[in-house]
Amino acid sequence: MKSLHILNGDSTLRLFEKSGLQGEAIVWREIMCEGPTLTNVHNPDFWELRKSFLQNYSPKAHEKYYPKLYEEFYHLKVENWEEITLWFEYDLFCQLNMLAVLTLLAGKEVGSYPKLSLICVGKEGEEKKMKGLGEFPAEEYPDLFKKRRTLSSHDLEFAREVWKLYSSGKQQAIISFLAIHSNPAFPYILPAMKAHLQRYPQKIHGLNEIEAFVLESLNQEAQSMHQLVGRLLRRENYYGFGDLQYVEMVEELSPLYTQFGGKLELNEKGQSIAQAQESFMPFRKRNPQYGQNQLSDYYWEADEILENDGE
Repeated sequence: MKSLHILNGDSTLRLFEKSGLQGEAIVWREIMCEGPTLTNVHNPDFWELRKSFLQNYSPKAHEKYYPKLYEEFYHLKVENWEEITLWFEYDLFCQLNMLAVLTLLAGKEVGSYPKLSLICVGKEGEEKKMKGLGEFPAEEYPDLFKKRRTLSSHDLEFAREVWKLYSSGKQQAIISFLAIHSNPAFPYILPAMKAHLQRYPQKIHGLNEIEAFVLESLNQEAQSMHQLVGRLLRRENYYGFGDLQYVEMVEELSPLYTQFGGKLELNEKGQSIAQAQESFMPFRKRNPQYGQNQLSDYYWEADEILENDGE
């Protein structure tokens, strides 16, 4: 069978190449959880928008990866393959990339579609810790492949709808939709989308969920940047962020702490905001965009997102 494997990253590619699995492999080197997006992934305007964003967001990565990404995916001939298998993970970073790829594939107008399959790892057996593809040895990849799930046209429509809601800026509608429409093919969509919404600030103090955790941690004890980022990385969550992203988030909070002896300590303003006596919003330096919304466009409330988990 002529098979194509779409992988979530280069570390997965290295393991895939050692696994003995047959077929061609390409990597979706995108970061759809950052920056503006459009609903129509197969539209040239989408690729121009992402090209412009990535040139500013990560110039070196853009120069190295974007031309190949565009060539491999925008011009992908799905009809040339008998099966296309997607390899992704449970976290927000991967889930949004996965939705974009599925929307792209579903938007290809061809006479006949190949079999579409999905491998999406996260909760494995009785293990409590969520597991990414990089944590599986190469010799276990054939077993993962055997357990792949064939996606139906209904599954594709579900993925396209969630992507549409994310890309069109209908933030709260995402949770409302997922509360009604669950899909066993995508068990990590709901917690990942909740993590997405919690990247926005709460009205009570103008902090997002990660920032609130940082201030709470520093309110308990002074910590070095290394210690604090380590705590963020060890948290069981669905963000999928790396250490550099967390460093950037902590640095955004710099008006709220001082540094003594290499450790970060909350200042008076930080303590005031940690106690929800005032808002952090006037102190923000960055206003990142997710889909069609900038950070300042939306506020979330705990009772709107965290109740009725459906998990």
